[in-house]
Amino acid sequence: MGLRLILILLAIWFIINLLRKQPDTPKTPKLRRREGGRMVRCDHCGLYVPEAEALNVGDHHYCSEAHRRLSSEPCGASAQADQANDHEAQRGGEAQSTRRK
Repeated sequence: MGLRLILILLAIWFIINLLRKQPDTPKTPKLRRREGGRMVRCDHCGLYVPEAEALNVGDHHYCSEAHRRLSSEPCGASAQADQANDHEAQRGGEAQSTRRK
């Protein structure tokens, strides 16, 4: 009889401890904060990226290879090419309009 009572009390104690350890709401994962590491700004788009992940060229920092390439073009090189194409298209349009007359 005494052994039976001890087993019942032990089972009740075990169940109570299990219920206490289970929180009512699920725990949200804690965000790990990265320590150290400096953030640098992409010279093309302004996005901040960790210095370890940035493409560093001298004193310049880029978030991607594409932005490094775009920034290495001479200033206005693509704009000048667009203007030249527009100018050629306008000349072609003028030539066609004079032919019709």
